[in-house]
Amino acid sequence: MFELLSRLLLLKKGVNLFINLADESDKVPKLSKKLYSDFRLSSQEWATLKLIHEVLETPHAAQATFSSETQPTV
Repeated sequence: MFELLSRLLLLKKGVNLFINLADESDKVPKLSKKLYSDFRLSSQEWATLKLIHEVLETPHAAQATFSSETQPTV
């Protein structure tokens, strides 16, 4: 989840731009019974995602410490 939020926050401008333009574009497939703009995140929702990302950073770092692809762990 931490990595997903990292990528989402990194691409925030692109995500917002896509959502703003997708409904009017002929190059983007239409959704069934929905608009892309229905998925627009408010400033408060983006701020909440940023806070969740910050909270998840410590457990993510701890889990990464216990993970290893080259050395046996537990």
